[in-house]
Amino acid sequence: MQNNLINMPVNSLLKGYWEKEDYYIQKINGCNICHESWKDMKPNSDDRISKDVFEEYYGNIQNSKGLSHIPKEVFFQWLYPFNDDINSLANYAWIDFYNTCFYLEEIDLDIIINQVHPNRDGHELVAIRSKCKDFSDFCCNDDDIEYWKKQGTWRVPPIILDSSSFSNIPQWTDINYPYQLIEGHNRLGYLHANYNIGNCNLKNKHQVYILKDAII
Repeated sequence: MQNNLINMPVNSLLKGYWEKEDYYIQKINGCNICHESWKDMKPNSDDRISKDVFEEYYGNIQNSKGLSHIPKEVFFQWLYPFNDDINSLANYAWIDFYNTCFYLEEIDLDIIINQVHPNRDGHELVAIRSKCKDFSDFCCNDDDIEYWKKQGTWRVPPIILDSSSFSNIPQWTDINYPYQLIEGHNRLGYLHANYNIGNCNLKNKHQVYILKDAII
């Protein structure tokens, strides 16, 4: 099977070449699809909604010296609910999270609008949200809408991969941009919508979590 995978078209893994559990054990050309750090972050429970279950999970993570540097907010919005998501498994599970850093940074609006992109799996959702003509078109809760109106930014910073900091990106991934959106597709789309609508409160800088390789 591995020989057939070496020249596999981009995004084939993302479309579900295997069952979810197989991604945790399979290799391509001798390389693990899932790094041990990704496996260590796999929740023991299928309940991804209960806050109590998450708090127990995060407490265990905090006791792990190799993963305790990762912000809680990053676990809550991505690494916890999407550990077994095919998009995440195929594109980001290879990363050595023991040796990465998540930097909370403020990025210029123009950079986000022009240089931050999702992979193929997320393009459609971002495009749909970006076409909203009014806040009444936003498919988010009232608190989020009010935050956009008054604060001119998202309530929770999305997660972006600084792919230029990684020197060993596998060929099977769908990573094509220097700044690739990992989590926050609705938020990125709504930011574009705010920009197009001309929200007078839209900030010139926005907080994001930047994932970088710590071994540079």
